[in-house]
Amino acid sequence: MAAAVNFSDSGPNLSQLFDAIWKDYEFLESSTEPSNSTVIQSRVLKAVERAEKAVHMVNDLSLFSTNEQLEEVATNEIKYLLLPGLLGYFVNKSSSESRFETVKKSQVYLIDFIRLCKLYGVTEVDLPKPYRSREGDDEKDTQPKQSARPGLTSIEEQTRKRQMKIERFKTQKELNRNLQELYDLVKKENVDEESKRNYYVTLLKKWISDALETCESIDEEIPLIEHMTRLKESKDQPSNENKSKDKKKGVFRPFIITKDAMQKQVFGLGYPGVPTYTVDEFYQDRVDQGLFPPAGSTPKGKNSTTTDEEEKEAEKKEQLEDDDNSTRQAREWDDWKDDHRRGWGNAKNKG
Repeated sequence: MAAAVNFSDSGPNLSQLFDAIWKDYEFLESSTEPSNSTVIQSRVLKAVERAEKAVHMVNDLSLFSTNEQLEEVATNEIKYLLLPGLLGYFVNKSSSESRFETVKKSQVYLIDFIRLCKLYGVTEVDLPKPYRSREGDDEKDTQPKQSARPGLTSIEEQTRKRQMKIERFKTQKELNRNLQELYDLVKKENVDEESKRNYYVTLLKKWISDALETCESIDEEIPLIEHMTRLKESKDQPSNENKSKDKKKGVFRPFIITKDAMQKQVFGLGYPGVPTYTVDEFYQDRVDQGLFPPAGSTPKGKNSTTTDEEEKEAEKKEQLEDDDNSTRQAREWDDWKDDHRRGWGNAKNKG
């Protein structure tokens, strides 16, 4: 972890505050802790507070003006042009607010940083526009809104963006190489003013490239956040189908069933708020609701049951008839054997 910065009782000056902010940046860039861990988030909150305070100090000191050029800015003050970019970087890593509010706020700071650098001639890139959701923001804008669905962009637009990313990647690679060489020179004790100035300008260009890339990523992330929010809201609200089912179910109301109309009058007097039915009225009410069959009608499945019983009865009758035939034949055979003794018909072999 980077060493803590010691402040005086009256508070740090702008140079000390910037050094502390830069150490926060280096710590977050080199840390291997999860982005939502307590260590990272506590450092992010402190960094945001320091960056906001530094931006207010720059404004109070009126260090930058719209009618001056970069050559007119002192070398040691060029680094303060980074403050809006650093603030946007820290806010983008914060998880204290909803992700939607976080990325929108981060994009505003990053665009303000690019605008400031373009004002001083550090870059000539086109200034990105803040993302505007399809629902619209409080601030009206006459310019066409960016599409909330990147897939709807034309093929030419996608090709152009791809080419820009390739060129930006090459530029970042070259800037990182030059930045490392200049940083090695700046670390020396006796560094000339020109080398230090070149280092800060190169650092600004590197941050401009990173800010443009972050703004594009935010443009792609916000539609996803809006989509997930709508899905969550639709899940929280019951569907119309469920509502209609609940209405159909209704609420069970107690009632009294009496044997006849006379009992209905008697029990009805004691419970005026409770419906009272006779048996016949209760049955007819259930018939009207389709729960009971009409009186005198054949219940469903009755015919099939009767047919099965008749078939079983017929089979049983046939079985009894078969048994009677078998018994009769057996008796006739016994009678025949009694009348015809064995051997009586063999006249040739009589002894």
